[in-house]
Amino acid sequence: MDWPFRGRQQELERVLGHVRDGVRLVTVTGSAGVGKSALARAALQALGVEPQAVIVLAADSGADSTEPARLLPKAEASPSVIVLDVEPGSSAAASTVRRLLDREPNLSIIAASRTLIGLPAERPVALHPLAVPCALSATQSAEEWLDSNPAAAMFVDRATTVARAFEPDRATLSAVGELCARLKGLPLALHIAALQTSLLPVPAMLDELRFPLDFLDAGFVESDDPSTSLRASISSGLAVIAADELELLRAIAQFPAGCSLRTLRARGLPGLGSHGTNPMPLLSSLVGAGLLNARTNSSGTLTRFELPPFYREFFIEPRSPQPSRALVETLRESTIENCRELSALRGPAWDRTAELLEAEHANLISFIESDRDGGRVDDAAEIVDLLQRFWVHRNHHTEALSYIEEIEQRGALAHASAARLAIAAAIFKAQLTSYTNAHERFVQAIQAWRKTDHRDRLAEALVAFSPAAFEVDGWDAARAALTEAIEIYAELGDEWSLARAQAQLGALAADVPGQTEFARANLNAASSALQALGDVGFASLPLEHLGRMLLDDGEYEQARLVLERGLAEIRAVGDRFHESAYLNLLGLSQLSLGNAAKATHRFLDSLRIAVDLGLKARAVWCLEGLRDTMRALSAPETARLCSAYAVELREQLDLRGWVEACSPNRVPDSESELPRAISMAITGAAAWPPTPVLQKVPLVLSELAERGARAEPLHPGPRPDGLTAREIEILSLVAAGMTSRAIANRLVISIDTVGRHITNLYRKIGARGRAEATAYAIRHGLHAQPQQLTVSGD
Repeated sequence: MDWPFRGRQQELERVLGHVRDGVRLVTVTGSAGVGKSALARAALQALGVEPQAVIVLAADSGADSTEPARLLPKAEASPSVIVLDVEPGSSAAASTVRRLLDREPNLSIIAASRTLIGLPAERPVALHPLAVPCALSATQSAEEWLDSNPAAAMFVDRATTVARAFEPDRATLSAVGELCARLKGLPLALHIAALQTSLLPVPAMLDELRFPLDFLDAGFVESDDPSTSLRASISSGLAVIAADELELLRAIAQFPAGCSLRTLRARGLPGLGSHGTNPMPLLSSLVGAGLLNARTNSSGTLTRFELPPFYREFFIEPRSPQPSRALVETLRESTIENCRELSALRGPAWDRTAELLEAEHANLISFIESDRDGGRVDDAAEIVDLLQRFWVHRNHHTEALSYIEEIEQRGALAHASAARLAIAAAIFKAQLTSYTNAHERFVQAIQAWRKTDHRDRLAEALVAFSPAAFEVDGWDAARAALTEAIEIYAELGDEWSLARAQAQLGALAADVPGQTEFARANLNAASSALQALGDVGFASLPLEHLGRMLLDDGEYEQARLVLERGLAEIRAVGDRFHESAYLNLLGLSQLSLGNAAKATHRFLDSLRIAVDLGLKARAVWCLEGLRDTMRALSAPETARLCSAYAVELREQLDLRGWVEACSPNRVPDSESELPRAISMAITGAAAWPPTPVLQKVPLVLSELAERGARAEPLHPGPRPDGLTAREIEILSLVAAGMTSRAIANRLVISIDTVGRHITNLYRKIGARGRAEATAYAIRHGLHAQPQQLTVSGD
């Protein structure tokens, strides 16, 4: 049967272009089941050549059977183009092609082979699995989705032919997309699966794919080919390779992410004979045979070797012979040793090596699971420890906590292992919920590290603990923890860690009355030190807190500039957790400047990150920011929706009265909260994820954009006598009769800061007391209106 040809137009054009340019040997290469023969036949058809011009060169072809006179089709005139379908293990391919080309000077050959033929005039066209479909979106029609996803279209073509009941509705197509992903876009696998739609609906096929090769063992008959299967197709290529090549393939198959060249060359590999100390010839042979894929990252710093689709499943089946245990263990230890070295790096080197840990992540997860299930809990804890910073960097919080809890439940841990898991759990719990909720875990980790000789790890735990100490125990406890950590780092000569601890000290001091200058000094010193060490990522974090302090001082535009710079730097290193914090702070600055629509975009982007990463506590801040911007944009119903989800999350997380440490607002705005009964009615007590907010807020922005609506700044117009925005705000509250303590509570800043602003503004306007300041405010139209009594637009 002639099926529609899908998803190979670019490769087809390359083949046709070579033939039309006079190239006499074009070889389509790729792994088993990728569609080499189908592409070669499609090219033949596009060139208008009869299908009889297809020659199969079998693995056991003898000398007589490869004579050109025997191979070429019987016809009055010799064909101008033929397809040569080369089966794996055909040793006569190169000599046969050479003789064919010598005998027929006007002949071009399109070869379909897992390896190159090896002649000088050959032009390769590499074929890979089809792209995995993206999800069917609500705005796409089924036809549009199929047109843009050839793997799914290929499956549907065949399914609608063999199964009368197959109906490609939206629900079925969603399952088809997942099926294509599970089948890795491999055309042969898609073809076999589609032919079984007369027996199973697509969702049921997904269940069967727990054992993919068994499911895909069903044969099919096409043209004159015998019944075959994916397993048989893979087997045919393995039957002709050397024993040491097969052993290395079996060993690499035990690693879900394959093996890096660094791993394979790090130490002698047992069981490979003379190739144990130099596996390069084996690797070269296997790549050339299409049995290994060599992939290099964009920077050229990492080469990995992975098996083609479903080869790993073939090798790890219980029925398959297993590789030498010694060889697998050697590769495992080499992988862990390389990753351990990478995880210990600090400063700018960490940003570069995170990519290398990403490549090994699937392998390390498999090690954790095997150690956990095998009772080797200390080994599992060590791997969790080396992945901790990477997991924070890549925001794998929920996954990490799950592994930690499972390991802790499996058996008794050594002191160091218990400490490793405790500090990792505390860090992930703090980011997912709050530092208050993680306080006990941090204390447990510090106590565990004090029982060991690892002073560097104790200092690391003290720095991580300090925000929790600040929230629960107060400034003195947090300062004591950081001071101890700084002293340890100074003793160890660890400048990078010392700078990070100093940055944390400044960040926490910024929220303490009377510590403003101390905070600025530490933040500036830490940022300079980190910049000098070349660490752009961590050097940007003090900018987050400097921006927050500028917001507290009412320097909204200056705060915006500092925060924009920090946002760009933190995005460059892929730290989405702190990217979200920067976005919220920018939202506050834009709202204070009167740009409520821009502020909404910032809070909305931050909420999307929080939902994507599962950061429920961070989402509270985002939702409350959106509540304020929706009020400023005169969208009260949407403001109520945002407020309802914020209230429900606070209740479910037991965060009543809590405000995130990096927010400039140090007390919650309880006056703006909805009653719990109303929030439950709006959300249905299902606060996560806040999907209705993510759907509604963009609609409000679109409607406002059409009307050209814009919120007014809190204090529009020029600022008289050089007053800052914060000074104008405080002046308006003085004119409203509020005391300094009431102003501090209203603006959520220290009473010392209020006093400093009042002194400065009196000096600028020439006022000698509150009466003269109030008169000045009235003359210049700076007295507070009811809606202007808070920065957040209550």
